[in-house]
Amino acid sequence: MSERLQSLGLVPFFIRQITDTSVLEERLGRVTSVQRSRSTVVCESGERVVELSTALRQAAAIDRPVVGDWIVLDESLARIGQVLERKSLFKRLGAGSNNEIQPIAANVDILFIVTSCNEEFKESRLERYLALCAEAGAMPVIVLTKADLVDDPGTFIQRARSVKAGVAVETINALDPDALDGVRAWIDRTSTVALVGSSGVGKSTLLNSLAGKLLAATSDIREQDKKGRHTTTHRELHILPSGGLLIDVPGMRN
Repeated sequence: MSERLQSLGLVPFFIRQITDTSVLEERLGRVTSVQRSRSTVVCESGERVVELSTALRQAAAIDRPVVGDWIVLDESLARIGQVLERKSLFKRLGAGSNNEIQPIAANVDILFIVTSCNEEFKESRLERYLALCAEAGAMPVIVLTKADLVDDPGTFIQRARSVKAGVAVETINALDPDALDGVRAWIDRTSTVALVGSSGVGKSTLLNSLAGKLLAATSDIREQDKKGRHTTTHRELHILPSGGLLIDVPGMRN
């Protein structure tokens, strides 16, 4: 197996679905972003912007490729011909009257549920995210941000742990790189991690800190109502310099 494909999170679960080993050389790839009818895919040979096959264009939304999917290109290398079976899938009801199920992100191993140590913190919201994570088939980790701005972060840690026994809780100040060791410990070389949480709690700041560079714009929670400004507008899979992959997932809160 090539180092590039390994760095994209290729594990035996997906390899076992490939009957023709020649596919690994050029046609197997992972979706890193989706723009309407086109997807950006990274393969052994590099990054490609490709379209969907006719069959996938006509398929139900749940069967079309989404960020995080492993796919097989057709022989032209210009179209996605197959979506491999998923290890996990986050999805939601689409807008409109037909309520079609829409995929949001696939093959996520760990979900970082990000909330902040202030009035934004709500146990009911954490319960909803934990239920979403269980349905998708990923492992949840609650990440408490802005711990440096309160006198007693321990109170928030206790409240987070009380939501569901056994769920891991990490406390960070995302502006301090040394405070991210606990979060980084969850990300190994082939792990795919997704970030969810309300706007303004520090998801984009956390993403930028883990990546070591500016990948997403940031904004603070408004003081007057403790609500955030939404800064991430699309889903994208990022390869982290220390290994592992990360998806910021706007829309999953719905």
